[in-house]
Amino acid sequence: MNAFNIIIIAAIVVGVVAFVHVMVNKGERERPPWRVKVWLIPLLAILVLIPISFFTIIYFYLMETMSWFNHSVEAFGEGALFTGALLLVFAFLLSEVFIQPLMRAVMSFILKRKPRWAEENIVTIILDTCIIMIIFAIVPSIQLENIQTAFSLSVFIHIIDWLINGAARLLKRK
Repeated sequence: MNAFNIIIIAAIVVGVVAFVHVMVNKGERERPPWRVKVWLIPLLAILVLIPISFFTIIYFYLMETMSWFNHSVEAFGEGALFTGALLLVFAFLLSEVFIQPLMRAVMSFILKRKPRWAEENIVTIILDTCIIMIIFAIVPSIQLENIQTAFSLSVFIHIIDWLINGAARLLKRK
């Protein structure tokens, strides 16, 4: 693992802790005392970092499998592959929070109605494919064979999302 990978991982961890710190201090209500912040902020940061780590490991193994089977993802070391997976998860989180709601609003404005599920997912898959291409352009030690690899990663991510949402709906019905 080189210095670039360590800096990216540290920046994401520090960013999550800083975000939690800002959210704890935000608001009109009474701010918690310093003694509570000492244990609350790390606990909340860990609760945010656990799903990020879980999905980073899933994407890491997915990209490693793609590299092993058809060499569509070429990485110069496992550290670079892990950093790329972590950047993907972080970029998808930012996209889910900022870019996709804006995209839905623009689509509603253009179509003059709420976009259908299929229309929304097609645009989101294309957007995620662009994000994957940008992330792998940023990380110099990971190279994609072509845009089809980024597209298949994006579709796989959406299949996971559909499965999770379907399971949540089934659990909600019971």
